[in-house]
Parts: sequence; structure tokens; C-alpha cells
Amino acid sequence: KFLFIGIIVSIVPFLIALLFRKHFLKSQSRLRTGSIIVIGYFIVYMADIYYSIQFLKPSFYFIYFFTSFFTNVALIFVIENLIKINKQIEEMVYLDKLTTIGQLTASIAHEIRNPLSTVKGFIQFLSKDTKDEQLKKFSPLILEELDRTNSIITNYLKVAKPEPFQVSKLTLNEVINDCVQLMRPFASYSNVVIDYENKGPLFINGNEPHLKQAIMNVVKNGIESIVHQGTVTIDLQADFPRKTVVIRIEDTGKGMDPEQIKQMGLPFYTTKSKGTGLGSMVTNKIIRELNGLIEYKSEVNKGTIVFISFPLLTD
Repeated sequence: KFLFIGIIVSIVPFLIALLFRKHFLKSQSRLRTGSIIVIGYFIVYMADIYYSIQFLKPSFYFIYFFTSFFTNVALIFVIENLIKINKQIEEMVYLDKLTTIGQLTASIAHEIRNPLSTVKGFIQFLSKDTKDEQLKKFSPLILEELDRTNSIITNYLKVAKPEPFQVSKLTLNEVINDCVQLMRPFASYSNVVIDYENKGPLFINGNEPHLKQAIMNVVKNGIESIVHQGTVTIDLQADFPRKTVVIRIEDTGKGMDPEQIKQMGLPFYTTKSKGTGLGSMVTNKIIRELNGLIEYKSEVNKGTIVFISFPLLTD
């Protein structure tokens, strides 16, 4: 009899963990959710022992329950803090890589830019009155590639020496609405629908041009990840007790595997055939400089979800 009871109380926690795992991971307050789950389990657990084992004193159940409860809550607290510490370590490694790439690009970018400007000027001058059909034919392509190269160098310089910007109170939902309106023509051309419901008002401290650049980069990446047609959904959620606001940007694109997610935002890494990885790197840097956090969740062939969180202004 006791063996059967022991087996039950050992298997039930495993089944409860499987049943509530997704709800626990999606919860805004894992400590609160974990406590509720543990209390629910212990009510069933202690009732089972109380009615199955008659010779134990009632004081035993109270002592055992409270000891086990606080042990489980302490474990949740320790695990959550270890996850935060791990994220901080990853952040330090990421910033160290950005510093390295910044030192490299700062030393060569200006030297490359000067001859590029000279070459571009000569191409424009020669193609203006030339009778050479080949030059007329290919000069627009040459100029386009020179502009693309200059754009890449500009992005490198933004990483190496970011432009100083002033922070002010922003209405986040209005900033996102502007980004959506600006990106809708590009999305329509790519057979993609941008789904966004304006919520608010919600306020944060930020710099509007830089914040728009970061959000539009994420939306653009989502649009470009969709092969034929699909949807980019943008949702805004505020957590007033924790004083945070989260922008959730989800696409129905090709998605990424766990290894690709780890590399997102790192120097030179990109999932695009013609990309440089600088867009994501600049985006991550802007968000961090605005005291925000960015996280990626993705599955191959199912799409990607990007979570961008900022401290919420409540006054």
C-alpha cells in the first residue's frame, strides 16, 4: 500500500510539471505562477497522505508542507536568478564583441569612404556625356553598388561610433503606428500583411528616430523572412506591476534553429544571402542603449517572435 502511494506522489509532480510547463514559461511572474502550482500540488499531495497514512500526527503535515513549499519556491527563485545572471554574461560577451568590431571598423572605414566618393564622382562625370553604350548601360549598376557599399560602411560606423542622442518621453504606441505605416508599402510589395492594433497610450524614455530605426529593422527582417505570402503581427503589452512594456513582433517566415538564434546580432552574422548582419547588430545596440532588452524565439518553418522590452513610464 505504502509503495503504491510512494509511486503516485513521485509520478504526479512529473505529470504536473509537463502539464503546466508552457503556462509557467509564458507567465509574466514565474515565481507567483510556480507558487500557485506548488500549493495546488501540495493540497492534493497532503490530502492523499492524510487519508492514506493514519498514524502520522497533524503537526507533521504542516511542518512538511511549509518546509517543502519554501524549498520549492527557493529553487524557483535560484533558477530564475541563474537565468538572469547567464543573460548578463551573454550580454557582456556580446558587448565585448561589439567593442572589438568597433575598434576595427573605426580605423579603416573613413579611409575606404574617401576613395569611394572619388570613384562615384568620376563615374557620374564620365557617364553624363559619354557615347560609350557599355558605360551608359552599366554605370547605374556601378553607382548602385557604390551606394550599397557606402551604406554598409555607414552602418559599421554607427556600431563603432554611435551617434549621440537625447532621450525624451515618447508615446510608444504612436511610434509603432508610424513604423507600421512606413513599412506597409514594402510589406504589400512582398505580399505580406502587417497586423497591428493601436493600444495605449503607453510611455517610455527613448529617442524617436533611433527607436523607429530599430523597430523598422525588426519588421523588415520579418517581412524578408516570408517566402511567398504571410503576416507580421505586432502586439504591445504593458506589465504595470513590473513597470515594463513589451513589443511582440511575430512573423510567419522560414524561422531559425537554436544555433542561428544564438548568433543573432553578432558581428558579420546574417541569415540572408546578401546581408551583412549589421542591421540586427545596430538594432540590438540601439535597444540596449535605450535600456531595453531584445529576445528571439523561433522555430524552423514556423516563424520568429521578437520580444523588445523597455521600462514603462507610469507618471
